[in-house]
Amino acid sequence: MKRALRQALMYCVGFTSLAAAQESGSDATSETVTATTALLENGGFEQDLAGQPPAGWMALAGGDRAQAVDAAEKLAGSASLRVEPGSATLALASLPMDVAAGLETVSGVVMARGAENLEARLRWLRGAADGFTSTAAAVREDAFILGGPGAWRRLTLSEVTPPDGAHALQLVLVTPPSETPVWWDQIQLTGVVRQTRQVKVLVNQVGYEIGAPKKFTVATNFPAETAQFRVMDESDEEVFSGALSGGETITSGGDRAWGDYYWRGDFTAFEFKGVFTVEAELGEVRGRGPAFEVDVDLLWKRTFEPVWRCFTYHRCGTNVEGYHAACHLDDTAEGVSLAGGWHEGSTYGKASTPWLAWKLAAVCDTIGWRLKKETPPGEMPSILEETAWGADLVARAVGPSGAARPMPMSKPGYWGAPEAETDNLAGSGDERPVASLTFGNATLHTAMLARAAHLLWPERSLYRETAQRGLEWALAQHLRTPYQFEAAYELWTLRPPACTEENLHDLALALGAAPEVADSVVDYETTFGTGVLMNLVTKLQAQADELLQRADNPFGVCARGTGPQAQFFEAPEQPADLRHGNTRFVLEAAETVAKAYRFVPRPEYLAFILDQFNWVLGNNPFGVSLVEGAGTAFLPSYYHGYSTTGLARGAVPGAVAEGIAARGPSDDRPWLDLSGAEKPYAGTNAVSLVNNACYLGALAQLKRTPMEGELPPPPGN
Repeated sequence: MKRALRQALMYCVGFTSLAAAQESGSDATSETVTATTALLENGGFEQDLAGQPPAGWMALAGGDRAQAVDAAEKLAGSASLRVEPGSATLALASLPMDVAAGLETVSGVVMARGAENLEARLRWLRGAADGFTSTAAAVREDAFILGGPGAWRRLTLSEVTPPDGAHALQLVLVTPPSETPVWWDQIQLTGVVRQTRQVKVLVNQVGYEIGAPKKFTVATNFPAETAQFRVMDESDEEVFSGALSGGETITSGGDRAWGDYYWRGDFTAFEFKGVFTVEAELGEVRGRGPAFEVDVDLLWKRTFEPVWRCFTYHRCGTNVEGYHAACHLDDTAEGVSLAGGWHEGSTYGKASTPWLAWKLAAVCDTIGWRLKKETPPGEMPSILEETAWGADLVARAVGPSGAARPMPMSKPGYWGAPEAETDNLAGSGDERPVASLTFGNATLHTAMLARAAHLLWPERSLYRETAQRGLEWALAQHLRTPYQFEAAYELWTLRPPACTEENLHDLALALGAAPEVADSVVDYETTFGTGVLMNLVTKLQAQADELLQRADNPFGVCARGTGPQAQFFEAPEQPADLRHGNTRFVLEAAETVAKAYRFVPRPEYLAFILDQFNWVLGNNPFGVSLVEGAGTAFLPSYYHGYSTTGLARGAVPGAVAEGIAARGPSDDRPWLDLSGAEKPYAGTNAVSLVNNACYLGALAQLKRTPMEGELPPPPGN
């Protein structure tokens, strides 16, 4: 088999991460690290044998020309790429690769046989290497030199230096029209990188809580024999010190190393309020991270309100000062106005509004005692007012039968101000399309409105009647999900009950202990004493234990599997598929473990929960907080339609980005679009209120129990 791909380059904000290459020009005392690094994925065409184009490659032109991996005709290894005879010119390109700071030269070798006038070119691109598009402008192209005759011919590129303004590079293989097959094999791109030895301290940029674990990560582009850290106060005095552990690289999704050496630090024993920094010293090289706070209940104090306030900035159907004018006033379905609700985030569809409203209502219920404590008597908590905004649309979306009206979607390809997407005049023919032409499942609508009937007294009768209608429709359709159970319990507890006890027990019997609606299961057990609580705790603990096994890495972040080469990020099936960041995944994992922690308060559960928040708030390979305004370093630009209205960077306060994604279909190394482009990669830099809701859900479950000196929760919590 061919030599495995070596570690490649990773670009970070303020810090360039370099793979520990097999050839290195560094020594223990040098100030720089020089490495020779293989840049190209699947240059031997031995991955994804059935793919067209093969893994790690994309067709820029002539993609319909037949091509296949050939295990019979090859120069070396197990296969080559065979391009069948055809009249079209095939331009096959590697997925773009980021140009890392310190990249000095690139050289390459390509082997081919068949046609006479084969070409290979190295394209230097301006714009983000999102891995899936060819829209980046070429700054320069360097041609490979075709060698002399032979069965297999060599095309070579001598060392070339990167041009100014290049953000990415891409290798292009050009197969001209031919009457015979053409084969490509043993393709290599090699980069020489020189970098200063660097130590980067990665912390939760909001800070750490007294009485809770306090962990951080250090990344270096060199190995070290000694590794220490110090916590420094605002006077630059040392207040705590300790040793770093680890110093290993991370390999995920196969043989792709993330690149750096990662170390873990822990100052849990430090229990003093204030503003601090961490300084790490590895060998003779030091690095210091950004300032952070240590305080009681810090995540609640600093992040809860900004994250939920972001919903207000995404309201639809009204003027939102500083963001957009009244928009989408002509949203309708079946002649009923569906104006209102929330934009999904970076785009303006509203399909998520029922789920978002349900999640906000659940959050308000979970931490109701906190909201009551922080709200003046006689006033409604502001987050409840925001929940009511969503509930209003959810109620109108439930039809007379109890089925749900379809929600409006953005017009395909629309990119502009919300108020300019339509003329805002109902009946003019300019209305937005809806997700479906028929009524559909109102499961989430029903669960949300049933809970709202308890929380939002001014509209209690409307929400009660609508939720009852929706539940009756679901039961008639033989729908049995945890959300029907939750709706049934909430309706049964109203006075007079809006659901029969028989239907409630039937749903409980059918569903058992459903972790998705754990709070309702607990309340049901408290009321009826059926023994279902023990089953719930067992399920939650099993889920939590599995998630903990996936977090055995220097960040403590939850991967998508277990083992030393587990995949961390969502794997797109095709190169053209959007690679979604892992923000939602890690926050949902945090919420699941927080539910288990309520019943089984194991220290390792608490550490896991906080590690997921740490990742989102800056303790990640890029040192970037994924919550706008919470921390010190943020994405340079967001994929958000509001950027067209003059909003700088497209940055909405409290917005939670999609986050860190895989580099490509078979490359699980972390990637984030840090180009600062006006319209960056949506898979990482888009904003989604679903992420905000997941953040609030995890934080609410963590903070449902009062800290010392706070009001106790009401009975049943």
